[in-house]
Amino acid sequence: MRMPWGKYRGEEFWNIPPGYLCWLLFESNASASIKNAARVELVDLFDLANRNCQRCEQLADTWPRLYRRLSSVCHPDCGGNVTAQKLVNELDDVMRGTLCN
Repeated sequence: MRMPWGKYRGEEFWNIPPGYLCWLLFESNASASIKNAARVELVDLFDLANRNCQRCEQLADTWPRLYRRLSSVCHPDCGGNVTAQKLVNELDDVMRGTLCN
C-alpha cells in the first residue's frame, strides 16, 4: 500500500520513517485503513528488531522522543484519557522489550 497523502505521499509504507508511522497511528485523523497499514508496518519493525537492521536502529534512537510526545498528548493530565495513555504505555513496554534485546 502507498501513502495517499501528506509528507510521504506515494511512498510505500515500508519506506516511511517509524516516527511518522507512530504519528499516523496515534495522533492523526487518518482513515482506519491507513492506521492499519501503519500498525502492520510497526509490527513488522518489531520482528526485524531482533535482526539488528539499520531501520530498527533508527527506531531505537527516536522512540524515547516519540514516547514523550505521545504521552504529552494522551496523558489525562494533558487533556488525553486513561485508555489512550494505557495504549501508549503498552506500546512503550513492547518497544523497550524489543529494542533492548
